Amino acid sequence: MRGEPIHYRRPDGYGPEESDDVIARPAEPRRPGALLSPALGSRSMVRKVRFLYHAEGTPLHLDEVEGPEHCLESETVLSPGGSNDDGRREVDRLTARLGIAPEALVAAAYIDLPG
Repeated sequence: MRGEPIHYRRPDGYGPEESDDVIARPAEPRRPGALLSPALGSRSMVRKVRFLYHAEGTPLHLDEVEGPEHCLESETVLSPGGSNDDGRREVDRLTARLGIAPEALVAAAYIDLPG
């Protein structure tokens, strides 16, 4: 098990959204919060276990999150020269193939979900 602080920059909203992320891979992977929390403060902590799968080139994250039930998150990585519309079409296609109804989508980050 390892801990990697990840900062996502993306708006809340239903359906695919463009996002950027920054992942910190500390030398002591089990203790990233020991350094960051005193320096920056902490709003909350999300504890999860992530299972990573790939479906037709799209990473799928099946997360067991403390509080909410299981969550599925997909990240379509755009190919060089790919557009946001290309990414949205890929996510829409994969969502339909997995049988995920639009009303099952959540417009909030894990930290904002009721627990």
